[in-house]
Amino acid sequence: MDAAIAALTSLGFSEDDIRDTIYEILQAYDNDAVIAWRFIREYNYKMVVNMLEYKRMKQNQAKSKHDKKYAPYNAEEFNYTPTKCYGMNSDEEDDED
Repeated sequence: MDAAIAALTSLGFSEDDIRDTIYEILQAYDNDAVIAWRFIREYNYKMVVNMLEYKRMKQNQAKSKHDKKYAPYNAEEFNYTPTKCYGMNSDEEDDED
């Protein structure tokens, strides 16, 4: 595990993400660590990197979707100019002549 963390943190992945992903791979192989580690090492952690990149891509898509949905309102975009309103709650008095 330490070798995987040392190799993959240099690629910008966090230790927690690397551990979580390796545990997911171990679970996929029914917790048969010997077989799982053989595949992980044989392909130079490519399986782990692919899963980490996939997770990162999904997080970025979700963030992008959230940012688009809740983008700040820009009044200038709609050429909106607030106007003064006269009425019951106004400080101005209505002319009642």
